[in-house]
Formats: sequence, C-alpha cells, structure tokens
Amino acid sequence: TGHHLIMSIQESEEKTENKREIWLLHRNLHGVMRDTEGSRSGTLSLKYKDLRSFHLDIIGPDKLAALATTLEGLSGVENPASSYPFFYNPGFKALEDGWCLFRPEEEFVALIKGQGADADWRISKANAEFELSHTYGRMVIVPSGISDTQLTGCAKHRVGGRFPVLACLHKDVPLVRASQAAVPGKRCSDDEKILAAIIGGKKRGFILDLVE
Repeated sequence: TGHHLIMSIQESEEKTENKREIWLLHRNLHGVMRDTEGSRSGTLSLKYKDLRSFHLDIIGPDKLAALATTLEGLSGVENPASSYPFFYNPGFKALEDGWCLFRPEEEFVALIKGQGADADWRISKANAEFELSHTYGRMVIVPSGISDTQLTGCAKHRVGGRFPVLACLHKDVPLVRASQAAVPGKRCSDDEKILAAIIGGKKRGFILDLVE
C-alpha cells in the first residue's frame, strides 16, 4: 500500500488458516540494500528502526530494482499530511469527532491559570502555518515577555526550528523542551532572552541533553 509493505506468510502448506500477514510501515524503514545473485534473481535486505530485518528473495533484476526504488521513495516522504494517521480507517463509525475532544488552546489556558502563572506565560500562534518548526503544534506556550519576532529569531538558531516551549508547569517550576543550537558555540540574542525569561528570578536551571 502507500503506507505499508504487507508480507503474507503461510506457516503450513496443509492449513491455509495458518497464513498470517506482517505489516511494515514505510516510515519505519531505516535502510534498503540490494544483493544481486547472477542475472535472474537477487536479495533485498530491509532494516527497520525497531531493529527488525527482512531478507526478500526476488526473481528478476527489474522487479528487484523497482521494489527497492519504490520503498526508498515511500520511506522518505516528508509531508506530514501524507503520513498513515491521516489515512487510517478504524473500520467503525466514531461516536464523536476525536479532534474536538481536547482543544489545545483550552488545555493550555487551564495549565497556565491552574498554576497561577498567566502573567508569566502566553500562548503563541507564530507556528500556525508550521513555518517555524514542522515538529511543533500550531500553538505553543512561551514566556509572556517574548514576542513572536523573537521566536522567529530563536527558531533559526536551533535545529529544526525547535525553540524553547513550555511542556509542563508544576509549582512555578517549568519544564521546557527545545533542540540544540544549529551551529554549536554560536550565540543568538533572541535565544538568550528566551532562556533568561524562562529562568526569571530562579537561582538556576538544569539542561538535560537527550541524544536522539
């Protein structure tokens, strides 16, 4: 399919009910390797990000090349709207629209006001068109003293445009997530202002470096 490679495996030649399917998501594909054996057949090795590996014996060099090229192309689709969740059909009629169960703006307001921090944080829609970061939502929580222009400057400074945004707030102690600087060692005034606004009057902050 456009999102999965489906392999049918029959474990027994006598009982057809033993046939099972393996669905492999294209976006989970890590690498494709071809090994041609002569002019009539070859082996296609597929390595997935969940550490699974599959070796497919394919007759015909044209079919081998076509399958490898197709899988490489489907695994590299960058448009998020082309991802499998946007096309998934659960097979039953939903009782209500799940997209409306939780409204981000209402949840963010509840988070800020619930901690009595509505003067320190605000909701920004600077990423409404996903122009600053493709991996952030349309709305994010940022320090109230930081403008959207400063967010734009900070996004250019960090990998993937992931500028510091609030993830959790507990007893006036914020947990903020962001990516590392695109150019290590290079300074950015907008980025430093955001970090200073986050720390505020607190004595110090902690940086947890999570390597992907």
